[in-house]
Amino acid sequence: MYTFGKESYNTFYNAKKIENNFHFGNKEDMIKMLKKNLKRDDLVYVKGSRGMKMEEVVNGITEN
Repeated sequence: MYTFGKESYNTFYNAKKIENNFHFGNKEDMIKMLKKNLKRDDLVYVKGSRGMKMEEVVNGITEN
């Protein structure tokens, strides 16, 4: 699980038993980690409010 921003910190904290659980303070670091760990046929579910502009993460991980 990859979470971003102060509002999702509690989700990250309370899911600490999940093996791959990461929290990021900025989208750039999150994108770098995702690009490092994603494999060709992985499925990614992106959830966030419109104000979070999570399309920036989608664009970041899908660009070459």
